[in-house]
Amino acid sequence: PVRTSLNYLDRSIPDPAIYYVDPPAGVPVSNIRHDPREVEIADIREGGQAFSVDDDGFAFVKLPVGFDGFADDDRVRRDHYPEMVALCERLLGRNVTAVLDHAMRLPAAPDMRNRKSGTLRHPFHSTHCDYTPRSADRQVRRAMGDEAGRWLDRPYAFINFWRPIRSEEHMSELQ
Repeated sequence: PVRTSLNYLDRSIPDPAIYYVDPPAGVPVSNIRHDPREVEIADIREGGQAFSVDDDGFAFVKLPVGFDGFADDDRVRRDHYPEMVALCERLLGRNVTAVLDHAMRLPAAPDMRNRKSGTLRHPFHSTHCDYTPRSADRQVRRAMGDEAGRWLDRPYAFINFWRPIRSEEHMSELQ
């Protein structure tokens, strides 16, 4: 284990916001301030400890390495989405899975202008929860369109798969 600092949201900001599109005139792209906290972090990749989604809320799985076309959104959707559906169904024992989104994280421009709602996004350098109940509902409706009702009428879960992209062009300290 190592001791390090993680950035939490400074709760003194009354309405923290980050705009993924151009903000209204005179409004900053982000008003977020960090509250760094010292924590201990262990590398679970070689630890031999088993984690499960049911017991721990996450699992660490070494994913197959074959796909390498992350810079091509169409190829990701065509070739990688089916791989992720099959893997998710195999790991969770479920036979109903849908891929809602993917993102490629790249270093931010100083003005945060490459922070977009599309697939190209810069790393988010603080602890966070991907979805609130309201935003989860919106994400399912956005991604599933007319089929959203059948997904939202029963329990569902968001599963994130993280893969490092190893090249000088795509390196981030998060990888």
